[in-house]
Amino acid sequence: SLLAQCESENPVEQSGCFHYLQAVIDTWDTAAAGKGFESDLCMSKGVTGGQLQKIWIKYVNDNPENLHFGAAGLVLDSYHKAFPCD
Repeated sequence: SLLAQCESENPVEQSGCFHYLQAVIDTWDTAAAGKGFESDLCMSKGVTGGQLQKIWIKYVNDNPENLHFGAAGLVLDSYHKAFPCD
């Protein structure tokens, strides 16, 4: 259902997609800080919400065998692959 929202032409659904993706990132960063470990997401400053949506959509469309997993895990996996910390 998140994929349908993200691919929708409806601005309300697009907004829901963006906010979900951002919430996953914010939750991950907050958990890392609270647990005392450094986040392993190394996004460049200036990455836009539109870019994040495109990255996630491409990831799930390229890996449909993973669609039975939870959306939050897929979001994190897609961003870990797109923004690795080297």
